[in-house]
Amino acid sequence: MIKDHEAVRKRLEEFFDKFPSVSKTELCRAAGISTSALSQFIHDKYTGNNDKIATVVNGFMDRFENRAAGRKVSFVETSVSELFFDIASVCHNLGRIGMAVGPSGIGKTEAAKEYKNRNSDTILIEASVGYTEKFALKKIDELTGGDGRGGKPDLLDGIVEKLKGSNRLIIIDEAEHLQDRILEVIRRIHDFTGVGVLYVGLPKFAATVINLRRDFDYIKNRIYMPAKFERITVDDAERILNTIIPNINGLSQVFHERSRGCARKMVFLAEECLRLQQLNGADLTEDFVESVDRSMKIEGLAYV
Repeated sequence: MIKDHEAVRKRLEEFFDKFPSVSKTELCRAAGISTSALSQFIHDKYTGNNDKIATVVNGFMDRFENRAAGRKVSFVETSVSELFFDIASVCHNLGRIGMAVGPSGIGKTEAAKEYKNRNSDTILIEASVGYTEKFALKKIDELTGGDGRGGKPDLLDGIVEKLKGSNRLIIIDEAEHLQDRILEVIRRIHDFTGVGVLYVGLPKFAATVINLRRDFDYIKNRIYMPAKFERITVDDAERILNTIIPNINGLSQVFHERSRGCARKMVFLAEECLRLQQLNGADLTEDFVESVDRSMKIEGLAYV
């Protein structure tokens, strides 16, 4: 337990100055204390266990600052993002429906987010398990300036009115979660407005589209650009690794092989190598990378 309450109060004041986006309510929720207890502690008026408050508050600040100090990998152009931008541009400029599928962890989502950053008129939707037709309409309505209220016909009419002639692009990430009826309503939005649509997901989404019932053939027939992403190349790996590890020592091939061309797995491995290197002062060698990789694997769990 921390006894120096004044030091924690001073650090807390500096913490809120440094991270103005963090509210006292957020801190209290994460630390498991009430807002009134925190307020009284800050003003040295808390009559309860001040040692406990000081300890949990200090622990929250430690965790938050450690996470904030974590390395953020900036966007890096790869063979995956290059192909993604090409497909997205065609769908966007010509008002087509496209489909781009590939294994997880290769950078499809990051490419989608970067395309939206570069093209502000893009509507990016990240689908999830349980996504319904009504929820999809509500989401698109909100992302196009609506309030998401009303029944499905009203929502659809409002979306069509706002998107007609806009030449925008709708990107739907993790499209493998979409139900048949959602594909149908997206098709109707496309037909009524002329906006481009790009479905992004795992290979099983392509199988879902191929196996649609015959009464959904018109959805398959409208897909103008089906494309399949491969895993990242060694050159891609080197570009990504250079943003994480200052001196990669020619080990890009090793990282690429150990991660099986999965960018996400490779970033995790590189960050752990860097952390242990800084902690123990170890040299970054092929043996070191392979040792760290082995320590991160769980028996029976395959990386895909």
